[in-house]
Amino acid sequence: VELGGPVAGASVQIVDLRSGALIQDGINSESEQSFIEGNNQKKWDKLKDVGRLVVLGNFFVDGTLFKDKRLYLVTVSDGADIDGNSDLVVDDSPTRVRGQVHAILSGAQLKAGGTMVSLLTEATYQVVKPDIPQQSDVELLARLDALASTILTDIDSDEAGLVNYADLIAWTVLFHKDNYQLDYGNVENKRHKRCWVSSPWMRSSFSPTRCLIR
Repeated sequence: VELGGPVAGASVQIVDLRSGALIQDGINSESEQSFIEGNNQKKWDKLKDVGRLVVLGNFFVDGTLFKDKRLYLVTVSDGADIDGNSDLVVDDSPTRVRGQVHAILSGAQLKAGGTMVSLLTEATYQVVKPDIPQQSDVELLARLDALASTILTDIDSDEAGLVNYADLIAWTVLFHKDNYQLDYGNVENKRHKRCWVSSPWMRSSFSPTRCLIR
């Protein structure tokens, strides 16, 4: 989970995209406390800033609950952004996060891991959300691919060099800011100053239910 940087201690809920049925709840993204509890203090102390940015904010699902080709909606709530200014240095005082960020993911993607819930997945979700009931999975995935191709360059280095939704859910501020083809500063300004998420595909911006960062 990532906004300016990894979001630690966030709550994660996953529902079936079509039926809305709850599939898994009670998940929390990795925080300093949970990392130390799962490992040890010595291992945490040895990590430098980049190492901490890599491990914090991760979350793990029960793969047995998900069907590979089924689509799911991941909703992430609250937590603390540990690198709010995206300078690759862990902040002395993490930024409290309020509100929700979403991502549409397949069961196969959830089980494989390595995907991101970010400002880009939120923007994409908000764009396609009104049409989800009318579109088939094939149509929806094609729309997500098309949207991703307008704002990113290739990230996952597939043989065809195609830019699609797989690139968007792999995108992270930590490693891929330069792959964002538009002005990422606009995204940062909306997030920090106006509590809005800027959509690259709309002339205006949309506001989540509550400000993401306060």
